[in-house]
Amino acid sequence: MNFSSLLGVFVGIAVVWFGIVDHTIRPQIFLDTHALILVLGGTFAAGLFAFPISKFFELFDFLLTAVRSQDKKRYRLAKELVDLVGSTSQISAVTANPRECSHPLLQEGYELIVKRAVPESDYKRIMLQKNQRFRDKFLSDARALTALAKFPPAFGLLGATTGMISMLTGLSNNSQNSIGPSMAIALVATFWGIALANFLILPLADRATKLSSDESQLRTMIITALVLLYQGSNRATVIEHVASYLSPRERKRKDWRALEARVLAEGVAVPPVPPRD
Repeated sequence: MNFSSLLGVFVGIAVVWFGIVDHTIRPQIFLDTHALILVLGGTFAAGLFAFPISKFFELFDFLLTAVRSQDKKRYRLAKELVDLVGSTSQISAVTANPRECSHPLLQEGYELIVKRAVPESDYKRIMLQKNQRFRDKFLSDARALTALAKFPPAFGLLGATTGMISMLTGLSNNSQNSIGPSMAIALVATFWGIALANFLILPLADRATKLSSDESQLRTMIITALVLLYQGSNRATVIEHVASYLSPRERKRKDWRALEARVLAEGVAVPPVPPRD
């Protein structure tokens, strides 16, 4: 799990608890069901008007992606690409059982090379189109989350307004002592609307934009390395290209140095992919 995301969750919970709930005389007031139903239900209803229901399933998948560490993923992919350079003899001929790759784009690109399904002149263009499609998906998630973020505060204000209307209509000389508690209940919806938008939805929108950029870099690394493999480039060239995406500390790791030395010891040139029959 992404340490930064996990830390953000704990800090957010701590801020809400010690900054708000812990100093409230009646903390249970924040669990007012009418306020929660209005904010959560209203946001979901407005979201259904704005987006197809399939978008909510996509956003759920994004939540699972958002907590993963991109740095560890990048390093694992870099090692996998370099290891692929060391096994290019498998790429030089059609194989019945191509190797399994951890990244979907790497798997698709590798299989295209193995099957020699497209000529070299079209290979890079096709792979770049696949990359753009994935980038568009993350940006679409970011735009959807940004749009959803405007609904909770609006429904929170609606809850406060309806609560105050209800309080004022029942106001009488004998119920003046209930004004304070009634006003507090009326403002709970506003609290949840602001909290939901600023503690959850907007940070997730920013996370989607960041993931779009990070994933695009990973996919660019994959595409360029596969194109170099397809062309039969020098092994050192492919390795240096992959290493350029790593931090200086990662490039100095013993397992990376050992993998690099092993692949370079197998030869200098990568056998070019023979043309399709």
